[in-house]
Amino acid sequence: MAKAFEVHIPIYKKYIYVLVGTPKESVETLMEQYDFGDTNAKILIEHLDKHSNGSNGLFTWNEDSNTYIIWLPQEPDTIVWEGVLLHEINHAVFYLLDKLGMEHTAASDEAYSYLSEYLYVEIMTKFEECKEE
Repeated sequence: MAKAFEVHIPIYKKYIYVLVGTPKESVETLMEQYDFGDTNAKILIEHLDKHSNGSNGLFTWNEDSNTYIIWLPQEPDTIVWEGVLLHEINHAVFYLLDKLGMEHTAASDEAYSYLSEYLYVEIMTKFEECKEE
């Protein structure tokens, strides 16, 4: 079953929307259902059209609405899926911190690692909560 939720990153005042188990064809409906905004839906669909052929996941963003989106067509049922989630989280972390002016260096490595860990725990926790509903 398709799930969608948002993860707030309070320290950076950003949100990441996560869509899981969502076929490309139902992204727009799911984003409407969860009120993620027409512009965000349009951007995600455009990126899916360009980059999702054979893809196990996708990260995209909308700076105008200050939102970031991770799309995963499969539900997390294997270690491979968790690897795909980590892959997309890394894209999100690198993009977000780069946009905030934080270059990835040995000195900033902890900030990158902490944000990756935070997002992984938040996403997996929210996914588990969705399964229980």
